[in-house]
Amino acid sequence: TYRLPDYAQYFDQKSYIQQVTEAVGEEHMIDVWETLEANKDEYIYYLTDHHWTTQGAYLAYLEWAEKNGVTPVSFGEDDRTVLSEEFLGTLHSKTNLDLKPDTMEAYKVPEEREFQVYYDMLPSAKDSIYEEKHLSTKNKYGYFLDDNHGFVQIETGINNGKTLFIIKDSYANCMVPFLTEHYETICIIDLRYCNMSLYQLIELAMQTYAPEDQYDMLVLYNVIHFIDEFKYWK
Repeated sequence: TYRLPDYAQYFDQKSYIQQVTEAVGEEHMIDVWETLEANKDEYIYYLTDHHWTTQGAYLAYLEWAEKNGVTPVSFGEDDRTVLSEEFLGTLHSKTNLDLKPDTMEAYKVPEEREFQVYYDMLPSAKDSIYEEKHLSTKNKYGYFLDDNHGFVQIETGINNGKTLFIIKDSYANCMVPFLTEHYETICIIDLRYCNMSLYQLIELAMQTYAPEDQYDMLVLYNVIHFIDEFKYWK
């Protein structure tokens, strides 16, 4: 809000986050507000798009790692690659102003990792969590996880028997690469693109993909999308 003009109306996200925390319990909540606030002068949000950058997602990932007691992967200069310096996102599309393009980066997944990525429960798998075809389009953010799909299953090549279920909006797409360092299987559900209820999806996914006692659940949303799009009822 510190960049908004005087008297501009805004939604009090911090107050809403506190309401959610009280509802679910602090032990179940990862609040990244303070971390993002402390780094607000860094390049953690795109200027022409509504998403956080890969650096912003990495800060959220560090909070997730601390909350779960795991060692995070590094994300220094040698661990990133520049994808594009000509990214003009959704905010640019809505305003059509002459804005400086954003720079997109991605985490360099170790070359020895062998991915199998299944989209929307189709039988054929891709070998990457990234889809380069989007970099030549307007929707460059679609590079992460081939844009949005109702259901994505990722076999990461790590053999630790652990499964993560993610219920998300598109903010999760550029954070998932970091999470692949910690799970053998990641199942991703985007309710905006599903014809089934969340209960049906979870029941099906648990029966098919989850080991008996080594799975985690992560609900990862932008606040505004969470209010509008997180539909959990039958």
